This record gives sequence, structure tokens and C-alpha cells, in this order.
Amino acid sequence: MKISRVLLSLLAISFAGAAWAQKPVSYGAELIIVEDAIEALRVMPVLTADNTVIEVRVFECESCAVKIYPPETNIKFVHGKERVKTSTAAEIAKSTEAVAFINIVTKKVSSVKYHVESASGDSL
Repeated sequence: MKISRVLLSLLAISFAGAAWAQKPVSYGAELIIVEDAIEALRVMPVLTADNTVIEVRVFECESCAVKIYPPETNIKFVHGKERVKTSTAAEIAKSTEAVAFINIVTKKVSSVKYHVESASGDSL
């Protein structure tokens, strides 16, 4: 299931040369970063021996074909409200639903948010 989100912010002239984590789409003084958010049954980072993410596999459902995306250089993984290491994310991904945020300009995964179940069993 795709959810689109648009983040708008003003870009001050003094920050015109600043480096951004994602490649933004810029129109005049506005900075627009557009991402697709894909809710998935599993979002699995594929890691090298030194825990570098080389690709992200997105399984939207059990019978769906896997979608493979490259990661942003500074990809982040979040479990509930806490940022986790890539090795921890790989373990969490085996049994937890998630949302993958994909930059529509670069077509790379910028972040993954893994759900946490509340005491009542609801997904947060």
C-alpha cells in the first residue's frame, strides 16, 4: 500500500550551498522532498560482513513479488521511536511489519520504520 508524503520547507539563501541527506526538488526558495511510503509485511536490509546495507528488499505481502531498492548512503532504521543499528534492523525485519520511505528522485530507501506492538496488541 503506497502513501505519498510531501515535506515543504523554506530554503534560506544562507543554506543554499548546504549538503542535504536527500536530493531535493527545489523551486525558488522552497525545498520539496517527496517520498513514497510503502507499508509492507517485511522490509529486509541486505548487509555485507561489515554491516553495510547493499540493498533493501520490500515484501508487501506473502504472495507479492519482492521489490528491491538501493539504500541512501545514510539510511536509517527506526524501531518504534528508537533508531537501531543495521544489524539489529536485520533481526527485527524477520518478524516485524514496516514502512519503507523511498525518495522518488533518487529511487533509494532513505529510512525504514519497524512497527512495535503496544500492550493491547495494536501496531504502533
